[in-house]
Amino acid sequence: MRPKRIRDRDPQELHAELASQVNRLARVRSRDNRCAYLKAARREAEAARNLARYNPGDWS
Repeated sequence: MRPKRIRDRDPQELHAELASQVNRLARVRSRDNRCAYLKAARREAEAARNLARYNPGDWS
């Protein structure tokens, strides 16, 4: 079974998954993972913006 495409995912689920990726990559301190960390952080920030766009009343 193939994973859902990013556009088809629930914004809250996607944000949680990307945030955990960022946290995991932040713990590793090698140069090779710096690029992966920055890419994951960018995707997580985009997912957070999308989540805020879909659920504007939830940020209280």
